[in-house]
Amino acid sequence: MRVWTLPAGALLVLALQGCSTPTAGSTDHYNRGVQLFLSDPDAAEKEFRAAIKDNPNNEFAHNQLGRLYFTRKRYSEAVTCFQHAVRIQPNNLDFLENLARAAVMSGDPALAEGSYKRAMQLAPKVAAYPYNLGLLAERAGRTEEAAVYYRKAIEADPFFTQARSRLLKLNPNQILP
Repeated sequence: MRVWTLPAGALLVLALQGCSTPTAGSTDHYNRGVQLFLSDPDAAEKEFRAAIKDNPNNEFAHNQLGRLYFTRKRYSEAVTCFQHAVRIQPNNLDFLENLARAAVMSGDPALAEGSYKRAMQLAPKVAAYPYNLGLLAERAGRTEEAAVYYRKAIEADPFFTQARSRLLKLNPNQILP
C-alpha cells in the first residue's frame, strides 16, 4: 500500500488527473498525519480528521484515516473512510481494495464482493481480484462460482499457485491450463 504525500507541485498534477485539490491547510494536516502514522497514531488520526474537516473531498486523507483505523482493528470505521475515498475517486484501485479488505474484516462480504468486482472491471489482468472473489464465494458455499473466479485468476496469471491450489481443492479432477 502506498503512502501519499502531497508536495505543492503535485497539486496541479492531481487537479489534472481529476483528483480533488486539497486546500493548503488540508495538505499540511494530511502530510503531518502521514509523518505521524507509525510513531503517534492518535496524533495522526487528529491530523487526518483536520485535513478532512478543511477539505471533505480530500480522498487521500479519507484513505489514510481508513488505513489507520484498519491497523487499529476499527474495521467499521475504516469501511466508512474507504467508502468516502471511493465516492470521491471511484476508479482508484487502492481505495477499492482497501474498502474490500475492511469490508471482509467488518463482516460485510457483499460490500467486499462489490468492491472487488469493480476493481476487476477496471483491471481485468490483475489476478488478485478474481482470486479474492473466489475466496469470498467459497466461504459462502458457492463453490461453482468460486471455481469460475479461480480460473479467471489463473488466466490472468498462469503461475498463481494459490488459485491453482484452491481450484484443485474444489475439483481434484480439474485439468488446469
